[in-house]
Amino acid sequence: MTNTQPTTTHVAAPAVVVRGRVIQRCAVCGHKLADSHNTAVVVSHGRDTSFPVWGEGHLVRVDGNRTTDVGVFGKDETPADVCLDLVE
Repeated sequence: MTNTQPTTTHVAAPAVVVRGRVIQRCAVCGHKLADSHNTAVVVSHGRDTSFPVWGEGHLVRVDGNRTTDVGVFGKDETPADVCLDLVE
């Protein structure tokens, strides 16, 4: 079975923490890339327990339910599927 859903690449903006909730969106189109709402974070002795987010400026490709880091905006080539068409 092949995936007929197109991919879209977003530019990760800085994550924000509001009342304990971590939210990260795309800097270009506003698509939500990460949200700690209704998630459980494992607390472990001596380990970082912060909610994982994408690196600021990283190119994040969304392909159905899969997301992949494909580079850094301004450093790597901007992919053809960048989310600019989703603005407006």
